[in-house]
Amino acid sequence: MKTGGLAVEPDTTHFIGEAELNRMKPDAVLSNVARGELVDEAALIRALEKRQIGGAALDVATIEPLPADNPLWRMENVLILAACGRDREDGSALFDRIFSENLSRYRCGQPLLHSVEWDKAG
Repeated sequence: MKTGGLAVEPDTTHFIGEAELNRMKPDAVLSNVARGELVDEAALIRALEKRQIGGAALDVATIEPLPADNPLWRMENVLILAACGRDREDGSALFDRIFSENLSRYRCGQPLLHSVEWDKAG
């Protein structure tokens, strides 16, 4: 495993943390497509669990690929994008399994796994 992407300057590590998340509106969606270390992942998980913010869309994570036991995978208000969920070194291919299942569900008109209903996120 590797940490999420290119080096982050020390003064931008956890640039979005507890204080910043506390100032966000309950229907806000945090999107991180930059570097995983920019967001304090533990603080983000707490904010999402408490429904303090509406959701998150993550293309990067602190550790990539995102470990299978990371709680972000199980959260209904989180969208994990391909960059942080693909090509797992441990061979579990969690992202591929979820994608395949959702493709089957979509074709059958069934509800998708891990879908985010943004209008209900707040």
